[in-house]
Amino acid sequence: MSDQLPLVGRDEARRVEVARTRASELFFGLGDEEAAVAVLDELTAAALPAELERAVLHTAAEFAVEAAPVPVLRLVGALLLAVDERAGRRVLAVADRLSGHHTDAIARAAADDEVCTASLLLSGDLAPAEERATRTLAEEGHRPASQVSSRVLLSQSARMRGQAAAAVRISAEGLPEPNAPLTLWDVVLLAEFAAGAALRGQTDRAQRALAGAEAGLRPAWRVARFAVGGARSWVLASAGRVDEAVQAALDNAAAAWAHGAHSEEIVSLHDAARFGADTSPRLLELAKSRKDPLTTAYATHAQARALRDPAGLEEVAAAFLACGATLFAAESIAEAGRLSRLHDRPRDADRLERQAAALAESFDGATTPGLAVTSTLVALTHRQREIARLAVAGLTNTEIADRLAIAKRTVDNHLHTTYAAVGVTGRCGLRALFGQC
Repeated sequence: MSDQLPLVGRDEARRVEVARTRASELFFGLGDEEAAVAVLDELTAAALPAELERAVLHTAAEFAVEAAPVPVLRLVGALLLAVDERAGRRVLAVADRLSGHHTDAIARAAADDEVCTASLLLSGDLAPAEERATRTLAEEGHRPASQVSSRVLLSQSARMRGQAAAAVRISAEGLPEPNAPLTLWDVVLLAEFAAGAALRGQTDRAQRALAGAEAGLRPAWRVARFAVGGARSWVLASAGRVDEAVQAALDNAAAAWAHGAHSEEIVSLHDAARFGADTSPRLLELAKSRKDPLTTAYATHAQARALRDPAGLEEVAAAFLACGATLFAAESIAEAGRLSRLHDRPRDADRLERQAAALAESFDGATTPGLAVTSTLVALTHRQREIARLAVAGLTNTEIADRLAIAKRTVDNHLHTTYAAVGVTGRCGLRALFGQC
């Protein structure tokens, strides 16, 4: 929220400007919310000219954007609206963006504001969001918040398109020097870098970046923790710890819900669905009152996965492609192919796997649990899949051998090979693979 100091007494204006700068350094640089608010309180202890009082209110509103629950942020926006319409509209637009009401945020925010750009991206309008973020990044003189926001948005968009290497490059170009003190913006960018590296399969690199973001995170930066929490789930998934990734995504969604940041909740619930959880009831509830293309697609995707509905997965893939979210489309089609192959529909499975592979040709190193599971299933023979299905149904190895008229030793060998191929250690792992536990 940029504002010009008024033409009042020069000494008083300078005192207020120095204090506001100090308060911002305390909050955004050191994460010392209490000290930052104390500086502003001291400024307002004595009467100030209206113009200077408004400038102090702008700084307080900047803190609220990063720390206050969304209902409180709406009250701050309403107060600011009474004294500065443009600044008040921007705070309310931030509240709309955080709550996932992206159409409202776009209507409130100035056309060149990063809030508008973020809402375009999060509602599924990737191309114009990328254009705006690229333009902002190229302009000189912007504050760190605008620069980081643009990098994060471009990296997020690249991840949604399956461009993992591009996401890593975009975020890496803005990272702080090693061992430098971390500001709020550094933490957010480190978290985004970790998510991109995890998507690319660079697990060690992702873990180091996440550790840096977690160490630098301060309690005052309550919105920034959602970026760190979202990255944490992907770093766990990259390491093969998918059950923990599900829980991390659900934990982040719960924290976002408590803050009123339903936009972050939606993304984390969709991530949890992509890892295998059924989050469709809550996503469908959220999508009802939002109706933007991407939120609707997230909810439909989660529902189709939960229902094990290949046709529904194909349909939502088209919705993702219309947004430009190629990675999600490929995952949806790959899941439809997996279900078709598991249920002995090889022609459908072959067709869907070809479609998923064609989409993945545009990716530069992106890999996710959904895509990886599908590729392992393709490597199994028909007999291995047949035996695995019977094992999941509860038959013993002897019963499987009798059913198929083969030796028990043959069943033992096939199951052992299958476990190794798909990365599980027994029947429970197979049941998870087949979506039955």
